[in-house]
Amino acid sequence: MKRMLWLVGLMILVGAPSLHSLADGDTSDALEGSERWNRSEWNDYFKSQYPDLYNRDLPEFRKTPQKYWSDLMGDVCPVYARNKISIAASPKEVFDAIVNAKDWQLFYLNGTVSEITSKRRDAIDRLEPEATFKWKTLGHNTKSKVVVYDENRALGWISDDALFRGFHRWVLRKEGEGTHVMTDECHQGLATIFYDREAMARSLTVSHQLWLEGIGAYIKAKRVLDHN
Repeated sequence: MKRMLWLVGLMILVGAPSLHSLADGDTSDALEGSERWNRSEWNDYFKSQYPDLYNRDLPEFRKTPQKYWSDLMGDVCPVYARNKISIAASPKEVFDAIVNAKDWQLFYLNGTVSEITSKRRDAIDRLEPEATFKWKTLGHNTKSKVVVYDENRALGWISDDALFRGFHRWVLRKEGEGTHVMTDECHQGLATIFYDREAMARSLTVSHQLWLEGIGAYIKAKRVLDHN
C-alpha cells in the first residue's frame, strides 16, 4: 500500500499520462498502456501536453565535458538533446536515483528496465561499471551497456541495435546545498535517416526534462518513507 501511494504521488508530481487509472488504483493498466505507446504516440503526447518545452530552441551538439564522452560516438550527432536542472539533494542521492534503474518506472513512465546483469553476477538491481540492461524507452526495446561510471559524478551508457546507436550521459556537480545535473543524448544510425530528426530531438528533450523532475520527486518521496 505504501509503495502504491508513493507511485501515485510521484506520477502526479511529474505529470505522467493515464492519471485517471492511477487515481482509481489501477497502476498496472497505466504502466502497461504507456509501455505500449510507440515513438509517434509519445511525440504527439509531448507536443500536446508540454508545448512550451516541446517547442523550445534545440541546443547545438557539444560533447563537453570531454572526459565523460564515449569515444564510440565520435563527433557526429544527427539527433541531440540536452537538459539540465538543479535538484535540492546531494550528488550521492541523485546518483543513487539514477543507478537504481529498476525504480525508474516509479517516476519515469518513458523507461522500464526489465533486466540488469554484470560480468560479476546476474540479476542485479543497480547499474554498475560495464553492467548491461534491457529496457523499453519511448516505445522502443533496446539493450544498453554502462560505459561511463564515476560515482556521484557521472554515468553514461551506449545503446546499440539495428536501428540506432545512442549515448546517454549524466553529469553531476555539487551546487551549494544541492546538485546541478546535466543530461544529454546523441543518436546515430538508420533511425536518424528514416525518422523525423527534429521530432526525435524534441521528444527526447521533453522526456528527459520529466525524468530530471522525476528524480527530484523520487528523492523527496524516499526521504519521507525513510523517516517513517
